[in-house]
Amino acid sequence: MSNAEPQNTTSTTREIQLEVGGHNYTFTVSREAFNRFLRESQRDANQAAHNCLLRTVADKERDRLRAAFDANWSLPLQMMAHVQDEIGGEEEVVVKKR
Repeated sequence: MSNAEPQNTTSTTREIQLEVGGHNYTFTVSREAFNRFLRESQRDANQAAHNCLLRTVADKERDRLRAAFDANWSLPLQMMAHVQDEIGGEEEVVVKKR
């Protein structure tokens, strides 16, 4: 579904590129935008993903992304999962048993 290519622009902002359905989308996600997504997702995860992605996508790609969301209601969550993976980086998290 997607190829994600993260690019650090600053320590608090990430530029993430996703390819979906043959179209490239560029998202500039700040720490504030991601935290807002996390807060909103407690009420409605799909709507929070929809809103975050539309707020952070490049202006010229917004209408095409909105149309893609209208055609596939689950797409926002699918795309946001990739954005979250890229924001998290490649840190390994290991659960230790006591």
